[in-house]
Amino acid sequence: MGFDVENAAKILGNNIMIERKNRGLSQYELADGICSQSMISSIEKGHYVPNSILLAQLCNKLGISIHNAMLNNFFEIGESRENTKKIENLCNNHRYEELIEFMNKSNLLDSFNNCLLIQFSHINKSFAMGMDYR
Repeated sequence: MGFDVENAAKILGNNIMIERKNRGLSQYELADGICSQSMISSIEKGHYVPNSILLAQLCNKLGISIHNAMLNNFFEIGESRENTKKIENLCNNHRYEELIEFMNKSNLLDSFNNCLLIQFSHINKSFAMGMDYR
């Protein structure tokens, strides 16, 4: 089973919408100083996947980690369910340096053929290097 970008975009958008509504914010209020209200609408509908900088800004304004926005669901990575489970375990336990080593050793980064997984990879590298997107 491959990675479904369209479904992932909808899940991400739905998670952003839930967090926004939980905080009593309108789309306009969330967008203020970051992007347009129409961009928030497109993200929430799953029509647009934000780049890592925009996602970090939205998560910061919502007071959530990028993991809360993105990782409520894990997707099959490559052909091996074992790889996906290992990645899920490393992420859930915040063992980002080990995650990067595992992904590099098993050449999983080569199989990331869409922008959402590439952004996810860069975000996790940033966490491993001590950057905080929260």
